[in-house]
Amino acid sequence: MAFLIGVDEAGYGPNLGPLVVAATVWQIPDQPSVNLYSRLADGVCREPGEADQRRVAIADSKLLYKPRGSLANLERAIYPILGCLQQSVQTWQKAWSTLAPDSRSQRARLPWYAEYDEIVPIDLDVDAIRILVEPMNKLQTRCGIKLTAIRSTAIFPECFNQLITTLGNKSNLLSDVTLKLVRDLLAECPGQRAKVNCDKHGGRNQYAGMLHGIFPETLARVHEEGRAVSQYDMQIDSRQVSFRFSAKGERFLESALASMVAKYLRELAMRAFNAYWCSRVERLRPTAGYPVDAKRFFAEISATADASGIARDHIWRCR
Repeated sequence: MAFLIGVDEAGYGPNLGPLVVAATVWQIPDQPSVNLYSRLADGVCREPGEADQRRVAIADSKLLYKPRGSLANLERAIYPILGCLQQSVQTWQKAWSTLAPDSRSQRARLPWYAEYDEIVPIDLDVDAIRILVEPMNKLQTRCGIKLTAIRSTAIFPECFNQLITTLGNKSNLLSDVTLKLVRDLLAECPGQRAKVNCDKHGGRNQYAGMLHGIFPETLARVHEEGRAVSQYDMQIDSRQVSFRFSAKGERFLESALASMVAKYLRELAMRAFNAYWCSRVERLRPTAGYPVDAKRFFAEISATADASGIARDHIWRCR
């Protein structure tokens, strides 16, 4: 057997809200290539219109969610999969503590998160989730494939700004956060070969130096480095780990599901953020946090933030 880890992010571009990096971990047969879409085709599809009572859509989150739209397409896959992991998530706070457990200290510093909660799922009936759990469990057993973990790291503005100062730019920050998440997950599944699929980081083509910085005990052997894909092998804790950084990495199911989890957590964070400020600033319109509208939103809340003693760095990301 081997492990397959897929990683993706949400929130790389905005000035408001967190950057979220998510990973999914799968135990798979130790074969040269395992395509999860093909192996799990009886329970998974790529298009939301093809989803039914036995199949869920797993794809790049940009295809399944539009700004200020329904979260149902994301929830219809995420919650049954959490059910397969025997994780019961019924509230906003529980979703965050389950999917991004290390983010609690950052969230606790921000009143719009510390004081917020709501029932989840938000846009999907729980009955639609229950009927999918058992077939999905049986499918994984039949295929000899098992999802073993979903884990996320969230970087909120204050921490984000500190990391930019330390690491120099957003691409370095994304690589650092991603590879540290992978390192922690590899430590939890020792002894077997592993394959890691990531999306490209800010257009970067060369990752050997970043890999060695996170895994200093070994050097990365370069297979190829280019605009389409960069691939490496490393010996980590006496087992071989391969890394692939691909343009449009979400075409692989393991990374597509990570993309959906990252987007879902970010949207949950923005619901709380908007609810807090819209209840305190009259006629304030919600924001998705992206640059042009983020400036409008920040200008409109600045006086209230100053009066409340909330530091700019707790709200605004410098890049």
